[in-house]
Amino acid sequence: MPLICWAPEPSKVTVEVPDEYVGVATTEMGKRRAEMIDMEADGKGTTAITYLISERNMIGVRNLLLIQTRGNVVISHMFVGYKPLAPVVEELRNGALVSFETGKVTGYTLENAQMRGVTFVDPGDEVYEGMVVGLNTRLNNIDINLIKGKHLTNMRAANKEMKLVITPAYKMSLEQALDFIEEDELIEVTPTSLRIRKKRLSKLERIRYERKERSQSQDAE
Repeated sequence: MPLICWAPEPSKVTVEVPDEYVGVATTEMGKRRAEMIDMEADGKGTTAITYLISERNMIGVRNLLLIQTRGNVVISHMFVGYKPLAPVVEELRNGALVSFETGKVTGYTLENAQMRGVTFVDPGDEVYEGMVVGLNTRLNNIDINLIKGKHLTNMRAANKEMKLVITPAYKMSLEQALDFIEEDELIEVTPTSLRIRKKRLSKLERIRYERKERSQSQDAE
């Protein structure tokens, strides 16, 4: 007899948004396998949409919708009951920018990293090998060096270094981090900071693990 896991799900969630953001809300909730059970417009520019959705798949929704609707959303939810554990929502994010050095971030390397995606650290922050320091614009993970500084050969180069244009780090809440991480990642929480890291910090160890997984998958087929 197969083992059935029971969990406190689903929740009944009502999302109220201005009519112009209905598409944004339905798209995000659809990605998370929410079941729409009602939609009602009040005739004054606001629409209330009611869903049944897994508690696990609701992680991170509130912050995402607040950003996507520019704060014009009201979310309320109510516990419904217990049912067999539902599948986790598929990961839809891009790959990670992963540090392969340990030390302090420099402005020069951070500026170059921001050409590849969104970064989670600022100049002077301490990073270590295997730490996730950003989100790539593409699907694959990239190992990057945020430690090495630019060699300055003259005063003109030094002045240029002082005029770096760097976007402030994107800082996540714990809820956002829980929604962000994938199977091969962990969250490190300290009294002063919140970091995301790979389970296997060494790049070589990650490569060996991936090869082993592929080999086992091929043998199973």
